[in-house]
Amino acid sequence: MSVTRTYQPKIVVPEPQLKQCHGNILGTPSMAIMRLALQKVATEHGGALCSGYKDCRGKLHETVIGISTPRLPNGLGIDVDAQDGSVVFRYDRKDAAPEEAEQLCRDISRAYAVTAIMEAQKRLGYQVRVLEERKDETGRKVTTLAQKN
Repeated sequence: MSVTRTYQPKIVVPEPQLKQCHGNILGTPSMAIMRLALQKVATEHGGALCSGYKDCRGKLHETVIGISTPRLPNGLGIDVDAQDGSVVFRYDRKDAAPEEAEQLCRDISRAYAVTAIMEAQKRLGYQVRVLEERKDETGRKVTTLAQKN
């Protein structure tokens, strides 16, 4: 039996973006940042972007965007609540590696936060770059530098 597990990070697509997207949530600035974050995490985990997640019977559940990795081949889907803009990660926990799914959720949240901050700094006229990125037992650490142009 398929059992969908959800994880809700503290990521929200702002209401003005929700109202202006006209059904194309991927076209919003928040989801553009999400796509960049997902691509980074997919590369880190040897995975790829996809259109959702599969349940234990192989049925595809389409989401706004998704990611699959060798350790989570059925994938993790990312949805956005149309009412409040909250982002939800979904995967089928049957035949899945829950520790991999949870690690992906943490890594996506981290990559989203770093990317969002860097994009905001760029829009404020700063030149931004990653100085150092390392992984330890508590996760990935990213050090950035922002200099005014």
